[in-house]
Amino acid sequence: MNRRSFAALLPALAAGLPALAEAQTGISPTPAPPASAAPVETGVYPGFTPPEQFTGRAGHSFFHGMLPTEIGCEAHVSYLAPGAQHEPEEKHMHSEIWLVREGKVELHLNGVSHFLSPGDVGIAVAGTLHWVRNAGDTVASYFVMEVGTGPIGH
Repeated sequence: MNRRSFAALLPALAAGLPALAEAQTGISPTPAPPASAAPVETGVYPGFTPPEQFTGRAGHSFFHGMLPTEIGCEAHVSYLAPGAQHEPEEKHMHSEIWLVREGKVELHLNGVSHFLSPGDVGIAVAGTLHWVRNAGDTVASYFVMEVGTGPIGH
């Protein structure tokens, strides 16, 4: 599957994630109150390039809010310097999808490490314990799409 085909599937994937999360976690999502998050607008969102020299993490959020279908949605790009500490292990009520852009990334899902290279995709459905780290000796970057019922919180 190429990136264009994957991108075409994102809306359908986003719509089905709450049911998949419930099936995997046994947690029924509570109906969200009327969305207080800003609506995500149709459009084009500018990219981001980190500074030439950085340590740890750098990133940029493209948008964060609610789709008209009451699906919470957030998209960002993350850059990890070689040797950067992985993020704390966590789980969410929303799902996260990673698309590796450059470098080598370790995606730790429910205690199992997976190594992703450019073009690879990983997903943690709601309730999955996870963390991400740079597993190579060059900068690693990846796009993240977070989707779930109701506003996306961190």
